[in-house]
Amino acid sequence: NNTSTRTLEADAAVHALRVTADLTVPVGMTLTNASGGLLLVGRAIRGDGVLTAGTNELVAYATSSSAIEPQIIANGLTVWGGGTLTVSNITWSGDTYIHQGILKSIIAENTVLDGRSINGLGEFVKDGPGDLTLLNSTGTVGKLTLNGTGAFSVSNSYFGTKATITTGTGNSNIPIQIIGTGVAGQSTVVNCGNYGVLLGVDNGSGNTLLVDGRGVTGGAKITGILDSGNTGFAVGRGTNSSSNRVVIANGGEIWDYEVDNNRNNGVGVGTRANGNRIEILGGNGFVSKIYKSYPHSIGSGSATGNVAIIDGKGFPGSAVWQVGNGTALNVGSGGGFGNYACVTNGGQFIGGSIVVGAGGNGNRLDVVGAGSEVVGDGGGSTFSLGTGVASSNVVYVADGGEIRNISKWSTCIGGAGNPVSGTAIGNRMIIGAGGSFLTANDSNIGRNKNVGSSAIGNGVLVTGLGATWNFGSKALNVGVEQNGSVAQGNYLVVENGGLVLGGSIKVGAMADAVAGGAATDNRLTITSGGEVRLTASATCGTVSGAASSSGNRIAVSKGGILEANTLVVGAANDNAIAATDGGVFQFTSITPTITSLTPGDIAIDDGVVSFRNSTTVNVLGNQSGSQLVNMSWSGSNAFRLNNASTTTGSSQNYVFDPAFGSTNYFRLEMVAGTTAYRGTAGNTLTIGQSLGSGGEMLCSNTTASVQMPFVLNGDLTLFNSTLTLQQAAEINGDVFIDLDALPESGVALVAQGDLALGGASVLHLSGAPVDGQVLITCDGDLTGSFAVAGLPGAYTLAYGAEGPGTVSILHSPTVFVVR
Repeated sequence: NNTSTRTLEADAAVHALRVTADLTVPVGMTLTNASGGLLLVGRAIRGDGVLTAGTNELVAYATSSSAIEPQIIANGLTVWGGGTLTVSNITWSGDTYIHQGILKSIIAENTVLDGRSINGLGEFVKDGPGDLTLLNSTGTVGKLTLNGTGAFSVSNSYFGTKATITTGTGNSNIPIQIIGTGVAGQSTVVNCGNYGVLLGVDNGSGNTLLVDGRGVTGGAKITGILDSGNTGFAVGRGTNSSSNRVVIANGGEIWDYEVDNNRNNGVGVGTRANGNRIEILGGNGFVSKIYKSYPHSIGSGSATGNVAIIDGKGFPGSAVWQVGNGTALNVGSGGGFGNYACVTNGGQFIGGSIVVGAGGNGNRLDVVGAGSEVVGDGGGSTFSLGTGVASSNVVYVADGGEIRNISKWSTCIGGAGNPVSGTAIGNRMIIGAGGSFLTANDSNIGRNKNVGSSAIGNGVLVTGLGATWNFGSKALNVGVEQNGSVAQGNYLVVENGGLVLGGSIKVGAMADAVAGGAATDNRLTITSGGEVRLTASATCGTVSGAASSSGNRIAVSKGGILEANTLVVGAANDNAIAATDGGVFQFTSITPTITSLTPGDIAIDDGVVSFRNSTTVNVLGNQSGSQLVNMSWSGSNAFRLNNASTTTGSSQNYVFDPAFGSTNYFRLEMVAGTTAYRGTAGNTLTIGQSLGSGGEMLCSNTTASVQMPFVLNGDLTLFNSTLTLQQAAEINGDVFIDLDALPESGVALVAQGDLALGGASVLHLSGAPVDGQVLITCDGDLTGSFAVAGLPGAYTLAYGAEGPGTVSILHSPTVFVVR
């Protein structure tokens, strides 16, 4: 029993030890505590010697802050007393039990506890530069706190806590590793005891957590996470908590069952909580997963540079982030900026809403790669991009990526918040080649809700083959005034083979007539082969009370297609719908509704009028008998049958030629499926009133027929099509056939009646010729011949070589005569 500070000067032995003043056991000395009983009253045993209980357990009773520095040799350690006991390393054998208080172990050297447990109701604190590994063990403590820089690893073990696992406030560069064995049926489990995991808290930086299943689904997992005591699961929470990282790989799992919406939980939450990262990595034969029952934020509260990666590594469904129904993944909310989430290579986000840039700037979500999916829960989940006071946020989906849900998804891009004098500006979604966006509720691009708020320059770009936005039978509004807000310059652009499917679109919509509200200069642009296919209407400009929208446009050009059976200009203030420069107005009804308020506000200029999937189309409908006459016509326009046919109920006698004005089509296009040009007795289809007058006809990817006499004075192009002329035909103009794009039969033109080839007729061939290829057949009399362009010198046209009435390619090899 020491009454003052003492230094042991020789080996000593006692039955039990009560330390009321510091005691030093120098190096080379041993203090034997035979019974293992030890009472420390806020004192320390110091020095580099040895404290031993022999084969007995050392039972330490620490009532306040106490310490044991010498090496401990004992068959286990039990801590009582409610105070904090600090020890140097874990040098004893057997198990460790913390009945009360805190056991703090300063691990100076890497230590493996194989088959040994740490248990108890108290707290275990790991500190120091050395690594501590629990291997093949089972244990539960009241609380686990990790300080220092050494790693804490758990492998083929069960380790539980009854409080939050934390790296400790302000602590940095601490690795935590939960590692599986790679053996099916074995699992390494860390159970948080209905509390949580906080990695990097309030100035804590550079901490890491690895949950590695070693190729077995659930081979390593953290479970039992709840939000008791404001905990849950967070990576980088609080001021200056930066560069913390979680990796869930090879079948690892984290299960978070929070029951309260704790907005402090996420990846990078708080001022300067920057550069934190979570990665879920998949692969072949296992699923890596995190489950969050409540929303999770990737960067909020002025945090930047935080990242979430869900990477299936080419195996769809092997990396999964799942949230509870009605919850969300938030990327850059509440002032967060420059944060990023990526679902790639078959990764999946399942179960809730996606919110990108809610009151944040410059945040981004990518969904890219085959099998990569973001899937809503069907129970009211929303998709929102750049809402409230927000700018320059981006969502990008492409290359087989898909954003979809089951039944219900309210969508807003730029706006839909309730800010007063706030602006949502420059937020955009890009649906690239192979990307898919499926929404099943009304959608808005550019819509804020209060007087003084604005939605400016927000948009969606649908570009590239396979890029699709499908909103079913619902409505899309581009630029919406509501409660006196301003919607200006918002847009939807569909181009380069992109496709939008839906019910109706309004561009420049007035939801009410509140003073100060406006919807101006909003745009729907369909160009370069893009297509918008609507089951109902396309409207540009609306009126609400005394207020109206202005300067809005629906513009279709360069092969772009707008399909809608109703075109409406709803307000006369410089709103317009136009098809120009090859733009297509397409209808599935032979009686479309065209509602124009002022001359020229619905116009076609060098455009195309197309009818799809109809068998009673009237080529003369734009001259009388339909509301096509309500459009303004200028330039040279084309008439298209898209898997459609003209009517037999009225005359379809027609000359396709630009010489007769803008309402007379100069070009006939027969495309896709089965097409037929037919009419009544005595009708004739004429392409070009005379040679060189400019009439044209195209057959592309179709089985086409002309069921009346046919005269060609202009150009006929046959691409992957067979055109059958059922009655007498006369060809005086030019026929163009691509030999690399012939129909399956190989025959491009079939004349069932007589076929007369005029002296000016020319057959233009491109592609690779094949000897004996039959291009034209005639069941009647074939008279005349083509001039030929495009055949190599060794090839010619042969008439009748493959049978009566055939026109085929003949290879004529050069013959060398040797004398």
